[in-house]
Amino acid sequence: MSDAVGWVCTVIAVCFFGTYAVPTKFVPTGDGWVFQWVECAGILLVGLITEFIAGANGSLYLEPAGLLGGMFWCLGNTTVVPVVDTIGLGMGMLIWGGTSMVVGWSGSFFGWRFGDLEIVKQKPFHEDSHKILNVVGVVIALCSIVAFLPIKPTITKKSNSNEEKTPLLHYEEVSHEKVNEVSPQAEKSGAAKKILGVFLSVLAGVLYGVNLAPVTYLQERPYATKPHPLSFCLSHFAGIFFTSTAILIVYCIYKKNRPQFYPESILPAFVAGIGWGIAQSAWFVANSILSPVITFPIISTTPGLISAFWGVIVFKEIQGKRNFFFLTAALLLTFAGIAFIAVSKKGED
Repeated sequence: MSDAVGWVCTVIAVCFFGTYAVPTKFVPTGDGWVFQWVECAGILLVGLITEFIAGANGSLYLEPAGLLGGMFWCLGNTTVVPVVDTIGLGMGMLIWGGTSMVVGWSGSFFGWRFGDLEIVKQKPFHEDSHKILNVVGVVIALCSIVAFLPIKPTITKKSNSNEEKTPLLHYEEVSHEKVNEVSPQAEKSGAAKKILGVFLSVLAGVLYGVNLAPVTYLQERPYATKPHPLSFCLSHFAGIFFTSTAILIVYCIYKKNRPQFYPESILPAFVAGIGWGIAQSAWFVANSILSPVITFPIISTTPGLISAFWGVIVFKEIQGKRNFFFLTAALLLTFAGIAFIAVSKKGED
């Protein structure tokens, strides 16, 4: 496939990652555990559809390594609640977003090995100048994540419920509101609790960063018949669903079979899962063509801008000169980072 297909898939991934949560904006999500399981069911449906697409050329694969990648992502996703309860979602997203991007990018930039097994191949550059451009682009992309942090969305209440609408942008003001929801003692958490929150955020970032590594390994492994870039989606998404199901069972046992969920959130959660699955599938294709050294920095940072524009134009979450200043800064930094990374692609084999 040509690079143009890879860039188109990158755009699709960015748009869907920035938009998939929109259906959840209008419904309460409870404590999130049942909600995430329904969302993962939507993800699995996309995996089944992609398997039919990939199987059109006779390449059907269900690999244990792909299941492992899905498990990594799902385990990282379970840290959100304790992170919110300790350091807030704003700081948590900053830490795990930056960690995820660096871990995922470094796997392709430096290459990952486990003994004699080459998990992710190092992507060489023809010239050192292109390698430098790539590194500069990643640093700028990290700065764009930091620029989002001071933005404080306006939170609106539902007229007929005590449940707050969930903002598409989760930053510091949101995190304080959510912390109060999860634990009244969160603001009084001591140093040990904050250390735990930082640790869990870093752990989530590492898990998010390595979740694509098994699929990348499978895509690069020699086969008698070259696999379609979507061939391993079902393995990955099944790993997500199986892990989510195991977590839900443990949660239901802990809650004595009285889980907290809202019936009106079921369909939005399923639709959100479909959106996320489309985004991740597009990322698989982009990775196989452009490599993670190009796609990870772009797809890790740019969806925040899409969510921001939803928040500005549709939901009016972002208001005031101060917020628009930081949003503009994040926008410029993101585009600058993308420009450096895109130019560096010319120097990749």
